[in-house]
Amino acid sequence: MNDKLIAELAHKANMTVFPSGLEKFVVLIVKECVRCVTQPTIQAEFPHDIAIREVQNVLANDMKFHFGVE
Repeated sequence: MNDKLIAELAHKANMTVFPSGLEKFVVLIVKECVRCVTQPTIQAEFPHDIAIREVQNVLANDMKFHFGVE
């Protein structure tokens, strides 16, 4: 977990107290965002689906890395 980034975002949201479970909440939010990227409601057809799947994987991995979520 990228604690420095989470603290910075919490500060921007004017959070002065970090509730217990904040880290778990952040992990769940990031995982839900990754799910939205990797499982879109609209599916492309061949051959575009292959390229789109690659982009989805890159975006999902970048998002997880950025927030330090596995």
